[in-house]
This record gives sequence, structure tokens and C-alpha cells, in this order.
Amino acid sequence: MRVLWLSNCVLGKNKSNASGSWLFAMKDILNGEVELWNMAESKVSEATLTHYDGFDEYEIPFFPKSNGVPSNNSIRQIEKIINEINPDVIHVWGIEKYWALLFTRGLIHRDAIIELQGVMSSCYNAYQSGLTPSEVRQCNGVWELVFPRDRFINKKKSYLPSIEREKEILSSARFISTQSEWTRGQIFFHLNKDAVLFKTKRPIRSCFYYSKKWEKVVRKNPVLFTSSSYSEPYKGLHVLLKAVALLKKKYSNIKLEIAGVDFFERPWYRTRGMDRFWGNMVKDLDLLDNIVFLGHINGEQIKDHLLDADVFVNPSFVESYSASAAEALYLGVPSVFSYAGALPGFSANNEVALYYSPNDFIDCAYKIDKLFNVTELYSKLSINAIESMGKVCGYENVRNTQLSIYNDFLVRTKEPHTV
Repeated sequence: MRVLWLSNCVLGKNKSNASGSWLFAMKDILNGEVELWNMAESKVSEATLTHYDGFDEYEIPFFPKSNGVPSNNSIRQIEKIINEINPDVIHVWGIEKYWALLFTRGLIHRDAIIELQGVMSSCYNAYQSGLTPSEVRQCNGVWELVFPRDRFINKKKSYLPSIEREKEILSSARFISTQSEWTRGQIFFHLNKDAVLFKTKRPIRSCFYYSKKWEKVVRKNPVLFTSSSYSEPYKGLHVLLKAVALLKKKYSNIKLEIAGVDFFERPWYRTRGMDRFWGNMVKDLDLLDNIVFLGHINGEQIKDHLLDADVFVNPSFVESYSASAAEALYLGVPSVFSYAGALPGFSANNEVALYYSPNDFIDCAYKIDKLFNVTELYSKLSINAIESMGKVCGYENVRNTQLSIYNDFLVRTKEPHTV
């Protein structure tokens, strides 16, 4: 079976230390099972083909776009490459780029699986994430004066064109792949009546599959770990910072390790609004000695920090899945999640984490404190998480599910259907 991915990532050169890490993991899982090709935009002047061990990859230029898609000439270049590859399955990873529109608008006459990596409309709806009007004003500074497009309200409005394209794609796509029941609910009312929904499984990175499991470390100063791959209010870091401030009253030397960019690494005049707001919160809450910025670290480093942490926290206001949560649970790290998006779905069959209402920093702190102290509770959650995620994210389960989706797609595309 020859499979072509149209993705947001150049898989042959980049490392999986940011959003989209599951693509690298899925590539490894399918190695030897399918003949895999990947196509992605890159800083190249013309289409470039590179052969790697286990897959082939085309890098194409960042073509100028009009009405969401490249020119007809550029589309013909893309179509020419696709025809030369002649894939049995075309798998579009995400709808943030123009790939999906090429098929839903009939600009390329082939069937394709459209993978939803996130739901833009849900990010828009959750954008303010409990921030008060006063706090929103604090998110605008010198940077936003120079670049008004980055003002809080303008950044929120910038989602609107993507939401319209999202609705267009969902109303036209025949094959859509989703990774959570929450995602399926979010898109339900936008789907066309003939749409086929596939239920995929997300892999975790290989270093987690072969890692030892979490064990409690006895120490006086507890350690929290969280991940923030980019700075948006709906990531909920402001809620976690407030929770840490409460916990500091009981644990003066508590540490919160953040996998993400240091708020204080840039001069004040180059600091963007959300980072500026979070940085000021750290100072105002007297947390400068309690926050450790780890930068953009790779999977192996994240694994090591998780194994050393007492609790993993995901405070996000919206998640279509959360690879970081899946990896923490796979290791058995006691976890606290906001009850938002797809995060409650991790406990659908077995309780694997504690939850709090997304804006309730007091309950967030309380749940974290329980996991610091109640041995029976964190032990139960850790065991449940290892057992549950071993099934959900297990190597063979992910592989077999994806291959089943591709085979189902092949059968369905041979059947007659109405347009």
C-alpha cells in the first residue's frame, strides 16, 4: 500500500520537540507496513525529493495564496507530484494549511482522508479563557502598539477566516479522521450527510514506549511539570500560576517546570502580550524562585522531567486530544487536568487523573495537593493510567487501527457514491 501524507511537518530534518510530535511517531510505527511518502512546505525554491530510511519526502515552496489556495499553476505542480507518486491513500494531516481545500474544492480530483488535529472554532470560543477585562488590557504592550495585529482582540479575530475554511471543509469532506469523541461532537453539526468518520489512535514518541514507569520520589520540595508549546490564553497557564501561588503558602520551595519559551528571555520591548502578562503574573505572585523554564526540549528530555516530577498538570481550556497528557499518563505520572475539551475522555473507562473546572485555580491547587499527600490516591491513578494508556496508545493498537482505516478507505473509495 502506497500512502502519501500531506502534512505541516518536514519529517526528515526536524525533531519532534514541538506540536505535531505524533507524526514522527506514526511514521516510525508504519515503517515497513506501508510505502510512505510525505509532502510538506519548506524554504526551498523548487520541489525537492529526498529518500530516507523508511519513507520518501517532497519539500515544496511556500506558494503565494489567494482565497486560501495557491495559484492554478502551483496546484498543477502539486498534482503532478501526486500523480507521479500515484498513492493508494492520501492522508491530509490537519486543516490549518491549504491541503484539504485542494480536495474539497475539487481542485485535485482524488479522494483523501482529512485528519482533524484541532478545531479552530473551539479555540476561538475559548480564547479569552476566564481573563478579566483588566487582565486582557494587560496583554497589550509596546509590541502590540507597533504590531496592532497582535493585540488581544485582533489575535482572536484572526481565527475567523480559518473558522470559515474549517466549516467549508467539514461540509464538503467525505472522509474525516478524528482522535477523540469530543472532536467528533464539535464537528457533528457541520458535516455533510455522506461523511465517513474514522476513529484514529494517536501514538506517543518512541522514547516513551521504551521508558521505565514513574515512581514516587520522597522529597521535601514538590515538583510540578507542564508543557506550553506556544503562548495563547486558552493554554490556561495563568490559572496554573495562581494555583502554584496558593501551594507556595504550604510548600515554600515548590517548583513548576515549564517546557516552553522563557517569558523573560527577550527584552521588554520585544515581548509579546501573552508572555508579558504571564511574566508579570510570575513577578506579582512572587514566583520568580519557583518557576523553571526549560525551553523547547525534545521527547527524551520531556520524559526525564516527567519521571522526576510529582505531578503533571494540563490547565488548557481546550484540547482536541493532548499528546503531552497521553505521554504523562503512559508513564503513570499522577496528573491533574482541567475538565475541558477532550481531557475528560482520558478517564472515560477508568479514572486516570483528577479534574477541576477550567478557571478554578483554587480547586486546581487542592487537587495537586491531594496528589502530593494521599498515597492511595496517586498510586491508584498511576496504576490506572499505565493500564489504560498501555491499551489506548499501545504500539500495536495504534498501528493496527491506522492500517484498518487505510484499508477501509480503500474499500469505500471503490464504491459508487453521490456528490
